[in-house]
Amino acid sequence: MRDIWLFALIMAAGLAPVSARAQELQYKTHGDADTAFAQLRSRLEHLKYHEDAVDAPNRWMVVEPPGYKTKVEIRIDAVRDSATVTIKSLDVNDMVSALRAEGIVASDASADPETVGRPSTPGELPPSRWRPEMFLSPLGRLWIARSGLFTTDSLGGSWRPSFDPQRAGIDGQSVSIGTTMAFVDEDTLFTGLRDAFDGKTHPRLYRSTDAGKSWSTVPTGGIGGVDAMEAVGGSVWAFATYFDHEVRRTAFLRSADGGVTWTRASLPPDLRDVTHVYRVTSTVAYLSTSGDSAHAAFWWTGDTGATWQSIPTPRDQKVNDVPELGTRIERIATVGKWLVVREYGAVFVTRSDSIRWRRLPDLGDIAADRERDQLFALTKSHQPEMLDAHLKVIWQCRDKIAPPDDIEGVLARDGVGYVWMSGGTIYEARDGTLRDRQPRP
Repeated sequence: MRDIWLFALIMAAGLAPVSARAQELQYKTHGDADTAFAQLRSRLEHLKYHEDAVDAPNRWMVVEPPGYKTKVEIRIDAVRDSATVTIKSLDVNDMVSALRAEGIVASDASADPETVGRPSTPGELPPSRWRPEMFLSPLGRLWIARSGLFTTDSLGGSWRPSFDPQRAGIDGQSVSIGTTMAFVDEDTLFTGLRDAFDGKTHPRLYRSTDAGKSWSTVPTGGIGGVDAMEAVGGSVWAFATYFDHEVRRTAFLRSADGGVTWTRASLPPDLRDVTHVYRVTSTVAYLSTSGDSAHAAFWWTGDTGATWQSIPTPRDQKVNDVPELGTRIERIATVGKWLVVREYGAVFVTRSDSIRWRRLPDLGDIAADRERDQLFALTKSHQPEMLDAHLKVIWQCRDKIAPPDDIEGVLARDGVGYVWMSGGTIYEARDGTLRDRQPRP
């Protein structure tokens, strides 16, 4: 199960596995292959990688990430006017170490080294080593995890630094894609970090009571990382990873007083590897997991998490075709009487009181606007639109999101939808008008 989770994490990072058996990762880069190889080699040298073997004419090398003894092969092939980077661990005896090393190399290889450590100036999006994660506060303040936490009052406003990973002794890439946040109110908020891959033990859950100006660690009893988190008022839930010897398990952490005190609640043995939590109310919630053929991927509780019931996904009801190792439930939303999910790139809807999924063929992504009981969506042609509680279109943007393959996620609040991209661009859709804020070149 531990291997499956690591595979799912790599999938979530947007790096395509060439072969599940070979455990290769692959991504494309712009420009010619020789330049890409030279830049990548220089980047890894700057990051203190150990070179075990290099064949520059054939754009091939074997490296070891800092602090690891796992050898990783990197190959760059020319593809027309671009290049393909293939990463493969050569450790055939320890799958966990192989996947960890591949993930680290993939992260560092695809990073933009020129932006690392450069401060953000007013009105600019902050720099990043890796892909961002975005959040909205209860009053609509924007938060983004990009090698640290940054916040702004509006899309056109100035970004202010909040959580600095360097002060916490954490690599900046830990505060990026996969980071979670939960808001009790504008002042009391939490950030949770995914598993660390540097072989060290770090705090993974932090709390602020002054709107992110300062942070304190939350004692969590040895968790490996926070997978999902959400608050409804002072009720805060966090689902975290821990290992019982070599067995990966999920911890359910709850607080009823805004994170002052915490308790651990039990979970069904098959509920593991949480990917998303969506709380309808303080007592009702949906939960998705990475899922596999032996474990349910979608769960529901109606009693504040005291008991959990598995519910079928579109794949389970055979209305969606999902590969065995494919991502399962990627988004969860409710609007009116409807429960809406995105599973493996397709959007499905059912009445929340009777699970019978049907596809919404015109939609490609969704996010709940809870303040107005509406549904923000991206069409298959990548046009943002807002739907009412009856799934009727209120407005649709004429302009499209581009390039659509770079979309990381969508959020909505009070009639406004947001789309954020791999490179840091954020789109704001409001009343049929689409505008964006670009990251610094």
